[in-house]
Amino acid sequence: MKKLLFIAMLSAGTVAHAQQKTAGLDATKGCWVVESNVKSPQKQMVKFYNADLQLIYQEPYERKILRYSRKNIRKMLDSALVTVLKNKNETNETTNLVNVINPKH
Repeated sequence: MKKLLFIAMLSAGTVAHAQQKTAGLDATKGCWVVESNVKSPQKQMVKFYNADLQLIYQEPYERKILRYSRKNIRKMLDSALVTVLKNKNETNETTNLVNVINPKH
């Protein structure tokens, strides 16, 4: 009986925790994706999505291979995402964005 009560309380706590996590998502957050091709790894496309996973901006990147496993590259892409989302929220368009990704990387 104690085991059954313990399992019931444990599962209820897990469900409540999962619901709090998903309910706490901020609507201004989004994500970025780096797409590349095996045949031409230098030509990459960086795509920025909003919280609803709708594409809001994409930019080609052909300078060098983005090693997004590196912390400084992820920070650079995160700051570019914030710029894109801020611009999208202010103007509802992202047509005036050019080279959001920092060219020194």
